[in-house]
Amino acid sequence: MAEMESAELFDLPLSLLGWLPGETLFSLVSRQHAFWGYASAGETAYILFGQRHAGIHHDFPSSLDELFARTDGVLGVPDELALNRTLLSYYRPFASERLIADCIQMMRGKSVSHLKYRLGLLTSRFRANHPLKACSACMEQDRHDAGWAYWHLEHQYPGVWFCEPHGEPLYESTVKSTGVNRFQWSLPNRCNLTRDWVEGVTDASALKKLSSMTLNLFRRNRSPGWLDGAHVVPVLRDAILQRGWLTPNGNLRSSALAPSYLDWCQSLRGPLELDALPRTPSEASSQLGRLLRTWRSGTHPLRVLVAASWLFDDAESFIVAYGTVHGSQTQSPTIEQSGRVSTPLSTVNNDAVKAQLVAQVRAGMSATAAASAIGVTVGTVMAWLAQANLKVARRPKTLKTGIQESLKIDLERGMDKSTAATTHGVSVQAVTRFLRTEPSLHQTWQDAVFRNMQINARSSWSAALAKYGHLGSSWIRAQDPSIYAWLYRNDRVWLQSNQPQVLARSTATAHVNWDQRDLALSAAAEQVLERLTASQPKKPLQLWQIYQAMPQLKPKLSVLEKLPLTRRVLERALGRTRTKPQKDLL
Repeated sequence: MAEMESAELFDLPLSLLGWLPGETLFSLVSRQHAFWGYASAGETAYILFGQRHAGIHHDFPSSLDELFARTDGVLGVPDELALNRTLLSYYRPFASERLIADCIQMMRGKSVSHLKYRLGLLTSRFRANHPLKACSACMEQDRHDAGWAYWHLEHQYPGVWFCEPHGEPLYESTVKSTGVNRFQWSLPNRCNLTRDWVEGVTDASALKKLSSMTLNLFRRNRSPGWLDGAHVVPVLRDAILQRGWLTPNGNLRSSALAPSYLDWCQSLRGPLELDALPRTPSEASSQLGRLLRTWRSGTHPLRVLVAASWLFDDAESFIVAYGTVHGSQTQSPTIEQSGRVSTPLSTVNNDAVKAQLVAQVRAGMSATAAASAIGVTVGTVMAWLAQANLKVARRPKTLKTGIQESLKIDLERGMDKSTAATTHGVSVQAVTRFLRTEPSLHQTWQDAVFRNMQINARSSWSAALAKYGHLGSSWIRAQDPSIYAWLYRNDRVWLQSNQPQVLARSTATAHVNWDQRDLALSAAAEQVLERLTASQPKKPLQLWQIYQAMPQLKPKLSVLEKLPLTRRVLERALGRTRTKPQKDLL
């Protein structure tokens, strides 16, 4: 196809379609492809994303910067597209702001090959392919209102299997996430939709509750990380404490809570996506132990949402408990200047309190008076005012004006707090208090610290690359593992572009019970094959049909030598013998 400049393409005012309510980016491009009428999906991808296979991922599309440039930004800026029109919005509440920024950077670039690993999806045992889902009632309504059936973002969230407005179970697409037509644009079509998962449902009300809680929590649209381990674990433990499932020492009463949790997980059976939930009391106890103690690493959002739907009636009761737990650090109610007793901060939205505080100080109230009025310390008020970029007069004790000015210069350059305290003859606590109460200083300091660490890490890696590049990446990493770890977590895009030639290396032994996995997978394959054979008794089965109906099989095709029972089932179904080479099967 001849090259086409974006200016030539989008001079026509009606060449681009507009957004429909709650639509995903993949859905809009799929509609655009149908509207333009190109025979090849690659032509649409080339026009919008600059490459024939760019932007085709339905969950985390790449090349958003190229899309922005080629559409003159009429569809939105890349960051907004990633956060509001893709599944990154689902993972945002559970991830740090830096991790989300890293994911956005990948999506803006040309490759998202490591994004799911960064989010921890590939090791979570939950499906990382995010099947496309649609509601039949929504499809009919969308065709009537907009002329198109399209993919709604909220339907795509893991854990959402019922349409909240219509109460209907969602259809699951048999394309894209299964590997079939993975480079194609697709819109909801009953020919490619199935509700086979409904046959395994044991309690529809439980799945509806999980779906409703998921949607109502995500509609809060709070800051990144508000549902991470540091915030969620105390809320879940407090709910367990209320039920008497914690000992006086804070240990879990596993014999009491594990059966209850297991019963809840069993009621959620049906969608293959939830197959990693525990099936035995020991599995339930083990998963709860990891979830309800301090997390050593991230966990899949589904585990948090399942636990929340188990312990709370709805999203609103969870939010109330969340506010109570995280508002407990505030002081008791005090008398306001008007003489009325103020409402405890544990039951009030902190954002509203902060807004009221800022308004009072801007109106002339002192920080001390404002602190007394709302029942918090003056230090807390100063920190909140600093967050609002509002500077107020302070009465320095240790940090005199001259010290403040020089200390601020050093902190703005990213000096370590301990070093700054020693240099200026003050305590580390005084430096911390100054960082919290000086407007915009804390963020400036964090940015400077990060920038210094980035410069040092890049310099060290570049030096090692120049010296040991011929020995491969593993050797360079071994010289200083901390440098690689920092770059991997915080500067992955730069690290990917500064790698030596990949060297061959031996495969590490994975701690997987392959016999148990083989038994489960072969049994599931037998059931799927029985159903497929009954649906087309006179036609031979194809391998793609099997893993389309059984998505969890496709990732295992490369390790069938470790799954002999599963391999035998597939060979029998495909009419092939074991004497044939492996490539015939794959």
